[in-house]
Amino acid sequence: MDYSAGLQEFKREKMELTELKLIYPNLYNFDLTLSENLKNRTNEKKKDLQERFRNLSITCVDHNKWLFYNI
Repeated sequence: MDYSAGLQEFKREKMELTELKLIYPNLYNFDLTLSENLKNRTNEKKKDLQERFRNLSITCVDHNKWLFYNI
């Protein structure tokens, strides 16, 4: 994707976000671009997974099997 195509895509995402804010003002009362919102959701998912699996360790048993166990 070249610069102008990327810029058009960014403008389209900003317009969609603006439309969503107008339709759902209570739900979309934040001022984030879609990419920032996606980054925040990704970080939340990563933290959630780290929290859920922080007591698990992975040990390779053989080439095709993995053993999960609590520490």
